[in-house]
Amino acid sequence: MKIRPIRLKEFLTQANAPTSDLLPLVHSTASGRLFDIFESETLMTSSCKVFKGEELCYLFMGRPAYKLHPDDSPSEWQLPAVFVLRFPADHSGIKRIFPFDSGAFHDRRLPAYITCFNLDNYNLGADPNLVGKIFSIFFEDRQRYLGRRAVGIEELKKTHTLDPTHQEISALARLYLEHSGKDADDRAAAVEVQMTAHVPLTKENVLGIEEYARVPGFRESISHITDTFELYGLHPLGTEGYYGTIYDSVYRIYRNAGITF
Repeated sequence: MKIRPIRLKEFLTQANAPTSDLLPLVHSTASGRLFDIFESETLMTSSCKVFKGEELCYLFMGRPAYKLHPDDSPSEWQLPAVFVLRFPADHSGIKRIFPFDSGAFHDRRLPAYITCFNLDNYNLGADPNLVGKIFSIFFEDRQRYLGRRAVGIEELKKTHTLDPTHQEISALARLYLEHSGKDADDRAAAVEVQMTAHVPLTKENVLGIEEYARVPGFRESISHITDTFELYGLHPLGTEGYYGTIYDSVYRIYRNAGITF
């Protein structure tokens, strides 16, 4: 029998570990798209540069990890807006789940010790239960996942067999443990969920919206979608200067929805 490496999906499926509760999904975009989004009341799929020929909508599990292109002097419409959504009860729209940002992997913005492997080796398919195992195995729970407080490789070895056939799993554990630099940032340790269908914005699935807009009547015009808004102040900052505030705002949306950790 030939010895073969253990892929992440196989490792998670076979691991004797609890399936932690899932977290909401977060979609980040430029504020300049807000009016188009609210006109359609939908997060639309778009052509994917990684998975050629596919129309996908990208979201991250739990954290507003996606960052816009850095700009030292952005206009207001270049600032980030964030949608916080309940994880869908119907999983049929999920195409793929990855344990990190697949675009950052594809563009080699993640460290060479993990991009030396094939991206598809980390494809978890459409099973959200495996995400719960990522939380419990690599972080212990979803609270530590949110804070990117990962379990060390040596600690993992105490509870899970990691030998040379688990090199891809060890690479992921190292990635989660390290801060991966400005090109990958938090996207390196945030679970990515790809949807094949447009995501409707309804009262049933929108937990809250975080943005900068102060247009008269704006809130009232979309109150049928959500009444939970978090607004951030406008300051003479580059786009990078807003992200800490955005993380805090998203967590306040969770608390408002009764989601505790």
